[in-house]
Amino acid sequence: MLALQRSLDLERMPVWIEAVDISGFQRQDVCGSVVVFENGLPKKSEYRRFKIRNPVEDDFRMIEEVVYRRLRRLQEEKKRTPDLIVVDGGQMQVRFAVTARDRLGVSVPIIGIAKKQEEIWKEGADKPLRLRRSDPALRLVQRLRDEAHRFVNAYYQKLKQKSLFGNRLKKQKLRDRHA
Repeated sequence: MLALQRSLDLERMPVWIEAVDISGFQRQDVCGSVVVFENGLPKKSEYRRFKIRNPVEDDFRMIEEVVYRRLRRLQEEKKRTPDLIVVDGGQMQVRFAVTARDRLGVSVPIIGIAKKQEEIWKEGADKPLRLRRSDPALRLVQRLRDEAHRFVNAYYQKLKQKSLFGNRLKKQKLRDRHA
């Protein structure tokens, strides 16, 4: 966490970090997740899942929706805001997450991690931050991203199965009526 604070030039150590990811295919059963790490370790009791209300073709607006809904809920419940938010993606995902945060007037740094080169995008940056593969800061961000990815994909699979099972039930009921 100290390495991450130094690498990102954060004012305070990121003890409470939340990571956001989106999953879905062709606007069906699109969902998002927020995973929480406290002191560098997963805090599963704080994980949250989101069914996307307005699925669109790009991840940007869906990331904005999840970040907005998460931060709004924290405000409403008067809970602590994270010391850092990590989004799965690059510069554009960060921009949309920042838009959500700014709409709520919340002060929390936001970064993104782009998969191809494992680049870290800080809000407002023109160029990504490239850390050594062995850097503990990068490894922590990767763990967060990977856990958010695992969690959202598990939820997506559950929604997809529910949707498929529901469609089969509807078809069976129609067949039964006409039999």
